[in-house]
Parts: sequence; C-alpha cells; structure tokens
Amino acid sequence: MEKFKRKSRITGEYYYLFESVRILNLKQGAAYIGHGVMPLDIYTSKDNDGKPVLVFLFDREETREVYDLWCKHEL
Repeated sequence: MEKFKRKSRITGEYYYLFESVRILNLKQGAAYIGHGVMPLDIYTSKDNDGKPVLVFLFDREETREVYDLWCKHEL
C-alpha cells in the first residue's frame, strides 16, 4: 500500500493514487476547481506525442457529483 502513497506538491498532504482520478483536460480541471473541488496534486507529464501536459489529481469520491455534471454538460 505504501508504494501507492504520494505526498502532494501542492498541499503537502498524503494521498493514495488508487483513490484519485487524473484529469488532463484543462477546462475540466478548472470547472472542478470552480465548483469547489480542490485538486490533491498538480504536476506536469507528457502526452502520447511527447508534448507537455498539466495533470490534475482529484479525490475520486469528491469528484463523483461534478463528474456527473461534466458528462451532462451542466458544469
């Protein structure tokens, strides 16, 4: 379990990777934050073409409602 535990570069708090969701879409990440769901962590990575991307990590449980709104185009 400890190998899945990470320390947030943003908050300094610890979280488990399997309890989080990765959001690569900047508009979606911003919408979640705008709706009051704060990211666990934010970091950079590379997409399939090797281009840099910004990754938002959110708590899976906290995003259930906003994900539903996002899918319905209501967020």
